[in-house]
Amino acid sequence: MIYQAHDETVVIHIPTSVNRIGIMLSGGLDSTLLLYMLCKEIWESQQLVTIKPITWKRPYPLDFPQDWNVAKAQHIINIIQNIFPNIIEPQYVFIPKFSSAPLSATEEENEWNRIHKIGREQFGIDTYYYGVTANPPRLEMEKFGMMEGRQQHRDKELMNPARYTDPFNNLDKQGIAALYHELGLMEKLFPSTWSCEGWANSTNNFKVPCEKCWWCKEKHWGFGEF
Repeated sequence: MIYQAHDETVVIHIPTSVNRIGIMLSGGLDSTLLLYMLCKEIWESQQLVTIKPITWKRPYPLDFPQDWNVAKAQHIINIIQNIFPNIIEPQYVFIPKFSSAPLSATEEENEWNRIHKIGREQFGIDTYYYGVTANPPRLEMEKFGMMEGRQQHRDKELMNPARYTDPFNNLDKQGIAALYHELGLMEKLFPSTWSCEGWANSTNNFKVPCEKCWWCKEKHWGFGEF
């Protein structure tokens, strides 16, 4: 399936050799949209493919872990399962070995390798799809105070061309918003997503967005609301 989102083309394609897909699902806007679009493609093409959602749990800090993504991702799974039944397999919660604090770059790379090994050996995953998106244009980030705190490797000029496994690679949040509107997801999925990275004390225990973190700013830039 081919979609147009602003000036970018998004292709959702599942090769016939693929039987089981792995997807990293956080419950955020991007991974939620990707899960929905993959299920839609499987449902409409009647391919015999299932999807294994994997959620990376963050059990730190130890006294109050910021692990909201596990429950929020499961809620997204429940919603999409009701729309496209018998495609999504049970959620797998991945707990990193180094869990007392955020991981170093080396530790994180090692844990990603471990995720992929578990996916292949334990679940028979043929390929992974990723919902990584590009940052807003530099002028927009400068205008809205988003240069600090961004993931610099997501700057659009540094992103690789999109492939079928990372179809949003060249899409920013306004492009993601265009797809949410085009697919009619603003009522049935958007309210259940969670992008905020604020701590418990600034989010009423992860119930309302902090409206101050970089991810809240990006969401507001793309969608006009938090």
